[in-house]
Amino acid sequence: MRRFLLAPLTAAALAVAGCGNDGSDTAADPPAATPSAAGNGVEIGMKGLQFQPKDATVKAGATVTWKNNEDIPHNVVAEEGAEFQSDTFGKDGTYEYKAEKPGTVKYVCTIHPGMAGTLTVEE
Repeated sequence: MRRFLLAPLTAAALAVAGCGNDGSDTAADPPAATPSAAGNGVEIGMKGLQFQPKDATVKAGATVTWKNNEDIPHNVVAEEGAEFQSDTFGKDGTYEYKAEKPGTVKYVCTIHPGMAGTLTVEE
């Protein structure tokens, strides 16, 4: 009789055990580039004192949106290839830039040394 009682319990235990995460799930990893809410560009996150993704590519005319995903303030400042400078913004704040001409744009967060990224604008 125990055999019949244990079989359903064992099957249930195995089903529950299979619902765990073995660490191989990469859903939390940032995508190469997230489409922006407008659908005509990309969103670049700011988390862990890094731009995510660090390197992004868009078509000329697309809008790039940087979004602060952490509790510390950031900004976005072009160093090369374009001219833009955001104000400092906090969690969930955003800054948008319309990438008009093809080329490479290097940008940084001037508040956090080493927080840098590159935007490639294609025709």
